[in-house]
Amino acid sequence: MTARNENGQYVVALPFKDNYVLGESRSQALQRLHQMERRLSRDTKLKEDYTAVMREYLELSHAQKVPEEELKSSNAY
Repeated sequence: MTARNENGQYVVALPFKDNYVLGESRSQALQRLHQMERRLSRDTKLKEDYTAVMREYLELSHAQKVPEEELKSSNAY
């Protein structure tokens, strides 16, 4: 489903079937993170562009940093 909200922004539903359970994805997410870190370490232009986009996401509140203590908790996935 795709719709527009009152601000004119597009809202897209997550592509999950009804009653879908995501499951434990931490190990896969960490693997992807390490792959991206290796790739960014080899390509400085890509790293600059990626960093700029992440900074913009933070400034626009599209993303937020997770506090360090939450990263260490057993509830962080």
